[in-house]
Amino acid sequence: ISALTKSPKHRRPFSQNQFCKYALQALEDHIDQQKVVSTVLDIILTFSTDTDFRSDFVALEGKSLVLQSMEAYRTCAEVQRNACVILSNFALTNDSDSTKVALISNRELQAVMDSINYNREDNALVFRACFALKNWTFRKENLKKLEELPGALALLQDVTAGIQDEKAQRTAAIVLERLVVQRTKTVSVEEEIREHCQNLESSTSVENITKLMQDHNLPHVIREGLQCLWLLANESAFQRDNIVDSGALHEIIGHMYRYKSNAEVQEKGCELLECLARGNETGRAAIIHAGGSKAIVNAIRNHGDNKDVQRVAFEALNELSTEFECWFDLEQDGSIDAVGKAFQKHAKRSAGVERSGSILLSNFSLFRSQ
Repeated sequence: ISALTKSPKHRRPFSQNQFCKYALQALEDHIDQQKVVSTVLDIILTFSTDTDFRSDFVALEGKSLVLQSMEAYRTCAEVQRNACVILSNFALTNDSDSTKVALISNRELQAVMDSINYNREDNALVFRACFALKNWTFRKENLKKLEELPGALALLQDVTAGIQDEKAQRTAAIVLERLVVQRTKTVSVEEEIREHCQNLESSTSVENITKLMQDHNLPHVIREGLQCLWLLANESAFQRDNIVDSGALHEIIGHMYRYKSNAEVQEKGCELLECLARGNETGRAAIIHAGGSKAIVNAIRNHGDNKDVQRVAFEALNELSTEFECWFDLEQDGSIDAVGKAFQKHAKRSAGVERSGSILLSNFSLFRSQ
């Protein structure tokens, strides 16, 4: 079939008879057979511009199997070359007379970057992978995702400097230039955030910072925003109340949920919540209502080996633990046991965890007995 359908006139009968379903089934059933995987990917690539086949491919979530193939055969250049072009082709959608770029997943980005990293000597592969990145990064959301990917900038710099193939080098350079420009914009955003926390009396500082965090939703921007909000709240009761009353809490806690695996975001988020809750009954109630208790427990769960996150998370939860609603929320979803286990693990290593944890668990025990 792979050989036969190289001729366009032979493809139509296949695409009109649900051939995509059978091709993907073969890929799924024989994912452990490299030769089968290579052949099926070659067929998918051949049909990737056919309207009926594309429709079936999307409906059957074929992209997931392509990614699975890339992850299984990272050093097989043939698999990687075809898969990169397939991902690139299916990211482009025709709408009337215009072409649109789809929003891609972190898994797709990682797969293509791994493809480059594991096969740097294959010029044709590097060109196809960078071509996919070039297509994807026409869309700014995809460019932001690439900026967030650890090691992406360094890898593209190495490829641009080291590869001998002119086409691959030129394509990699285009992606690298976009990434550098985006990074420069991000640095400028961080500087702008810092400027807004200079004036403790400004009634718009909190609004401006949270707006920048929302518009430039990247981990380092969020971290900088949380740090500056903490500075405002720590230095000014007016700004602390402004954060609580303005609705910014929902944004802050939303960022903590969104970047739950980022230790710096979790640390800065917990520090800010602790500051807003300290000696402030209104602040504690607002944090709990916005889901802050659970966000803090998520930080404790997800960063069990990070002593700084553990310390500030226990300090923040300690401030909230005087409120019945905090205990009730955590009791309802079974989170208190997780807090107890984390306390047992870290209390001897951290005086902060031992002090805060002892108090908050005592408060929780009292509420439970009542």
